Order: sequence, then structure tokens, then C-alpha cells
Amino acid sequence: MKQVVNVKYLKDNEFNRVIVLPLDDCESSQYAVEWSKKYLFNKSDRIVLVNCKSITELAKAALPSISLGKDKDEDLHENDQQKMMECYVSELEGFNVEYYIGVGDVKKDLTEFVDSLHGNLVVIGQEGEGIGKTLMGTVSTFVTKYCKAPVLIVKWDEQKQGYKEVTEQ
Repeated sequence: MKQVVNVKYLKDNEFNRVIVLPLDDCESSQYAVEWSKKYLFNKSDRIVLVNCKSITELAKAALPSISLGKDKDEDLHENDQQKMMECYVSELEGFNVEYYIGVGDVKKDLTEFVDSLHGNLVVIGQEGEGIGKTLMGTVSTFVTKYCKAPVLIVKWDEQKQGYKEVTEQ
């Protein structure tokens, strides 16, 4: 994976936890960030945001712009990924945040990446209906099964067009 930005306010050995968030541009990812910021993150966490596209996703996205050529298409997709990740980083101002962008086998690469970081927790949003659910569901299922770190799945409440909040009785 390509590291694009690394903003650290603490030295590596001063981090309490390493929390990894695999993200894309869907609402479930957006809320996973908001929920984590509100209920989970603290200032001593190392927060690692990851966006990994599969070769299939890039090929489908490139079809309308096939005339641009391979190199220009890859640059466009990387720029889109980078802009998206920069938006997530700006939402987490004041936290120790870094992000990575990659292309490959999303499930396998993500699991290996989390393990290489010695991640303490993976937080992943669960998509609503449609192709996103199929893709993200497969990723979250794979990560839950094979990743060494615990996995927290933030659930989507499609009827309310938002996420379920847990309230104490």
C-alpha cells in the first residue's frame, strides 16, 4: 500500500492503540468515522485510514473514460481516492491520523496490512442494500474471520437512513 500522508502528534511508542478503518466513499464509511470519533477514539490512538480498490472496481470505473489511456485513468482514480481520504483526515483534526491508498485484493491485502501494523481494532461500516453491501459484506466477513485484531462493524439502519444508536435503558 502507498502511504500518502502521515500526521503524528506523538512518537510511535507513545500510542495507546492502533485502530484501522477501511474506508470508501459510501455513507456507511462516513458514519463509521463519525461514530468512532464520538465513541471510540482518544488523543493517544494511532488512527490508520485505508482505502484499497480492487482491480475489478478500477476496470469498471475506467470504462466510460477508456479513451484517456491507462496511465491517466490510474492517476484519476488515485486522485479521487486521495481527495476522499483527505476529507476523512480533515474530519479527524486533532487526532493522530495517517492514511494509505492501495490497489489489489482488498480482503487479503487489508487483513495482511492490519496484521503488519499490529492493529488493536478494525472498525468497518456495514453497507445497506445493493452492490455495496455485497462487496463490503464480503470484505467485513473475510476480515472478521482472518484478521488477528478484533473487528467492530458499525451497522446501517436503512429505514431511518442512518445508523442505529445504542442507548442505555
